[in-house]
Amino acid sequence: MLENKGKNLIKTIITTIITAIILVVVVTIIAKLSIKVVTKTQLKDLKTDMLLIQQQAKKYSEEVSKRTVNLDETKQEDSDKITEVESTQLLGTKVSECSEEVQSKAKQAGITNLEEYYCLNKEDLEKMGISNIKIKEGEYFLVKYDLEDTEIIYTEGFEYQDKVYYKLTELEEINEAEDQEENK
Repeated sequence: MLENKGKNLIKTIITTIITAIILVVVVTIIAKLSIKVVTKTQLKDLKTDMLLIQQQAKKYSEEVSKRTVNLDETKQEDSDKITEVESTQLLGTKVSECSEEVQSKAKQAGITNLEEYYCLNKEDLEKMGISNIKIKEGEYFLVKYDLEDTEIIYTEGFEYQDKVYYKLTELEEINEAEDQEENK
């Protein structure tokens, strides 16, 4: 009888250990899937915010284009008029005129010509009519106002698979790769 109790105790311990191992594996899988879902949601949210900014930036670019279409930037008078229109119509501050911190972030994001990009803070986004985008103090969106290729950059970047992505075009590529992986 004692022998049966000993065997039952051993079976109980082995069953408990196996159950614990299975639980650890299941919890690990659920945690990894949850992290993936959260990351994908954050990616889609950031991409949506950047697309909204891009849409508004194109509107501002169109307005500048309408006002400067007949001007010749090689003529000093016309060049001055273009500069004036840009300074009154384009929101944000030229990155070249921003703090060293912003310029450093811009360079880290791959911007080489700081004159082409404008830094947008929370107030600028609100002036654009986009008040629902949540950015913290010290975070910025950089925009290259251009009718053909309006580029949007998030200064904090988005970390994905041990790499940081800054540009809207990069985020779109990640999103496409994720969608293709899901459809397999």
